[in-house]
Amino acid sequence: MPAPRRPGTQNQKRTSFPETKPVMKRILAAVAALALVASVGSAQSKLDQAVAKAQEQVQKGKPEDAVKTLTKAAAEAGAEGQVALGQLQERLGNLDEAQAAYNQARTQASGPGRADVLAAVANFTLRKGSGKDALAIANEAVTASATANALAAQARALVRNEDGPGALVAA
Repeated sequence: MPAPRRPGTQNQKRTSFPETKPVMKRILAAVAALALVASVGSAQSKLDQAVAKAQEQVQKGKPEDAVKTLTKAAAEAGAEGQVALGQLQERLGNLDEAQAAYNQARTQASGPGRADVLAAVANFTLRKGSGKDALAIANEAVTASATANALAAQARALVRNEDGPGALVAA
C-alpha cells in the first residue's frame, strides 16, 4: 500500500531524478579529467619537450641526434636551454662542449631564473674547474637570489674550499 500523500501534492511531479545523478557525476568527472590532461599537456614547454625527446634519443643509442635536437631548442630557450644542453653534454661525457654551453648560459642569464642558472654553472665548475671559481659563481648566484639551488651550490663550493663552518651557515 502506497504511503498517504499530503493534501495538495497529488498532481505535482517529481523534480529530482535520482537515477541520473550518478550518470551526471561520472560525466562531470570524465570531463574534468580530460580538461586536466589537456592543460598539463599544453603547459609543457618546447624546451621540456625537446629535453624529453633528447633523452629518448640517448636511450635509443643516438646521442648525436639528441645533441642536435637540444641544440636547436636551446637556441630559442635562452639561458635555461643552454643549461639543459650543458647537462646533456655532461651526461654524454662531452665536457668541453658542456663547458661552452654553461659559459653561454652564464652570459645569457637574466631575470628570476638567473640564480638557478648560475647555480648550475657553479655545480659544473666544481666538477671541472677550481673551487675558487665555483665559489665566485655560487656567490654571484646567491647575490642574484637566495634560491635553494643557489644556496646548495654555495655550500658545496665552500666545502670544496675547505670552509666547513661557512658551508654549514650557507646550507
